[in-house]
Amino acid sequence: MKKQIIIKVLFACFIMALGGVVFKVQAQDIVVEFLNPEDLDYGSSNGGFNGVGLGGSRSGAIPGSEEFWAPEGEERVEFRFTIGPTGQVALDVWTPTTDPDIVGILDTWDNAAIGAVTNADLFGKSFSLILTAESRMQLGVGEAGNLGGIGVRGKNQRRIDDEGANLEWMEFELVGDVGIDFVRIGYNDVAGGAAAVAVVKDHDTDAIIPILDEIDGAVHPPELYIDAADFNMRYFTDILHFTTTDTSSAEGYKLWSLEFNIVEAAPKPPAVSSTTPPNGDSITLAVTDDYVIEFDASMDQAATAAAVSFSPAVANRVNTWSVGDAGDVLTISYDDLEFETWYTVVLSTAVLGSNGLNMLEADTVTFKTLPEPPKVVSTFPANLASDVPIDSPISIEFSKSMIDTTVEKAISFNPELTDLSFVWNEDNTTVYISSIEMVPSNMYFGNVDVGAMDEFEINMSEPYIFAFNTSIATPVENNKTSEFAIYPNPAKDILQVRGLDVASVKIYSLSGQMLKEVQNSAVVNVSDIETGIYVIDVKDRNNISYKELIVIE
Repeated sequence: MKKQIIIKVLFACFIMALGGVVFKVQAQDIVVEFLNPEDLDYGSSNGGFNGVGLGGSRSGAIPGSEEFWAPEGEERVEFRFTIGPTGQVALDVWTPTTDPDIVGILDTWDNAAIGAVTNADLFGKSFSLILTAESRMQLGVGEAGNLGGIGVRGKNQRRIDDEGANLEWMEFELVGDVGIDFVRIGYNDVAGGAAAVAVVKDHDTDAIIPILDEIDGAVHPPELYIDAADFNMRYFTDILHFTTTDTSSAEGYKLWSLEFNIVEAAPKPPAVSSTTPPNGDSITLAVTDDYVIEFDASMDQAATAAAVSFSPAVANRVNTWSVGDAGDVLTISYDDLEFETWYTVVLSTAVLGSNGLNMLEADTVTFKTLPEPPKVVSTFPANLASDVPIDSPISIEFSKSMIDTTVEKAISFNPELTDLSFVWNEDNTTVYISSIEMVPSNMYFGNVDVGAMDEFEINMSEPYIFAFNTSIATPVENNKTSEFAIYPNPAKDILQVRGLDVASVKIYSLSGQMLKEVQNSAVVNVSDIETGIYVIDVKDRNNISYKELIVIE
């Protein structure tokens, strides 16, 4: 779910003249300037530029200048503000990296008396603005007549513009028990052109809001400003997100300064922190699973539950509340949902926090239930079958195409059968199992546990158990001699008979249908017969019949 921020943009009257913007400036508590007073300069493959880099790839760095980069995971800057007991505000700028060049730039931004507030309710409080960016941040960039600013090193090295098909961005996250009212934002027009557009992203609606258009293309000292009097960060955690809409040229801008007033934090309207399953999910929710919504605040439980609706409707709905890490958690249970069906959950603006504030925007979440789990539809021998030949193959048919490795691990027999081999039919719905001969006159139990998964990685919902009894002597074993054999078993392309003077070979399905007959040959081509278990009937020159169960794959 999106973090909340109120960004109300009322366009100021910009007068673009002689490289400047003229408007009335109100007083402000804090002015933070992103300077490079020592004119620090580190080279790159692009010819060199001032400032230090923080985060992103190492492309463009010249050999031996690895200190130009912060390690992965340390690509952020925290502007930590502390309000003293009399209202004086101190700034400490911190980054996780200990690189001396990066720290050197940031240390020049520290200020023990960067401003002051008069509201006694703010005394003793602290807050942070945490800066991150899409690519490597360029801190203290140098331009003609201007040593400072923050850009994004991407396609065009030092400014916020397009990165190929992607839009570069930079954002400040407010963390702390205060609010911020911006007065103005300083920027430097480092490339310009009519296509260059500075914009802010509204995190309530994902709307892209232009704040500055048609940058003039000249390089300016830091005297250009965006009137930001209508930008507010009033909640405990808000985000101010800078980007551009220019995707076709090299125009762009960098930030020079932030000027703002510190105010009391406003009560925060509730928002959805997360849902289970998440929006758009189609691979996790079983029809028996509950739906879970976690909010970021304490909620008016009755009003909020009534503001949540399902389409298609669910039956016998029950709402249960608990307390989570971020706020209240609503768990919704109901009768089993429909298999493989898209559901839409709408949370209207009637969702109400315990502070009396409604959710700012309606939220719509969709999810798709999982297909019906696979199950065993038949076995051979059938459940409770008797007089099963001790050399009989075993088959298990499933309702859906299965992942063979999961099924083979899920199959077991008691008493244990050893030297198991598995053959699957073409669509992986039936597995044929061969082993060494079973014990005569014995009961065997076959088990397929829930580890068996279909092709969508959905497990069986419950294990399947079947049982059968072996016989002492079986019809398929009659008249056998010690030399007689039909091999290989399983057979794939060719089936051969050994130990007989063969007059004919007939192949029958288990239902009794004759599928093939060969005269005067001990070799039978079975490549045209589908995978399965078959009865092979061999007759010798004395018209004596020999029968065997064989798996053909």
